[in-house]
Amino acid sequence: MDARRAVDGFLYLGKELFHVLHDDSEDLSDFELQLLRSRLHVLEIQITNIQTLRELRTKDGETANYLEQLRRGD
Repeated sequence: MDARRAVDGFLYLGKELFHVLHDDSEDLSDFELQLLRSRLHVLEIQITNIQTLRELRTKDGETANYLEQLRRGD
């Protein structure tokens, strides 16, 4: 699956999830809420990494390439 389709799907389902949480949040356990919060945090970290790499590419291509290789595990 490509990134754009995955993001579109996430945004669509995110709206639905927002409404379900608003209406039926009492059905979720504290553990389930923490899992959701953790997953959102991981996504936030990944988005920050992507934005940082983009900024570095425009400023310093060699450093950005090195960090990209580290991220991929090369």
